[in-house]
Amino acid sequence: MAEAEDELIFNGNPEMGIDGLLTVPGRSTVGLTSDWSEEGSAYEDVVKAIEVLAAKGFHDPYALVVSPQLYGKLIRAYKNTNYLELDLIKKVVTDGVYKTPAIKGNRGVLLATGAEYMDLAVALDLTVIFVETAMMHHYFRVMEMVVPRIMVPAAVCTLEPA
Repeated sequence: MAEAEDELIFNGNPEMGIDGLLTVPGRSTVGLTSDWSEEGSAYEDVVKAIEVLAAKGFHDPYALVVSPQLYGKLIRAYKNTNYLELDLIKKVVTDGVYKTPAIKGNRGVLLATGAEYMDLAVALDLTVIFVETAMMHHYFRVMEMVVPRIMVPAAVCTLEPA
């Protein structure tokens, strides 16, 4: 369920007319300087995305969500210091740095986390419903009804390959 929810939040569902954080029209986009294999490039790209959001009037706090490939590249020392690149990014992205398999390839999203910008509308929270018993097996259905609501798409900045 968590993976399906992440898929909906980040990629939307075009068949149902639901935009995700990575697909919503009106978002900003920053091209990655590289695939983050060069030390310091991840930090520089995140700071660029922060500058883009700040120029549009969206200030702290921010959250960053990246693909597992990019997250793995944050776990390295930053320019011969005792800090990981991830630690430095967390100093400017104060609402957290996360990874999800719902984001594929070298992509990520930085967002201003104010409740007035986006939320998750929950019509039915995670529920388990008994369906039937057949041949000594109990069958259940797990359901949830949620829709991501992105009220201010400009509060979202995607990080994508240039």
